[in-house]
Amino acid sequence: MAKILIADDEPDILLIVAERLRRSGHEVEYAADGKQAMQKSEETAYDILVLDIRMPVYTGYEVCESSKRSEKNAKTPVLLISAFPEEV
Repeated sequence: MAKILIADDEPDILLIVAERLRRSGHEVEYAADGKQAMQKSEETAYDILVLDIRMPVYTGYEVCESSKRSEKNAKTPVLLISAFPEEV
């Protein structure tokens, strides 16, 4: 199956998405913020990147842009996700 990086600063969302993908047989790695996601995407080739749009340090957009310039993940599909709170 696919090797997937999930980056989200909300631990509950990170765990829910990761568990669902893992149960489907995928290999899942985590990043708790944009900085970790940036580092992991520079070091490792993934089949899919799942990135929260709003994260500390680097946004999902910035991680996506950087990964598209990298040799390892230039052609890797990216799924941008977000869960905006009701008060926004």
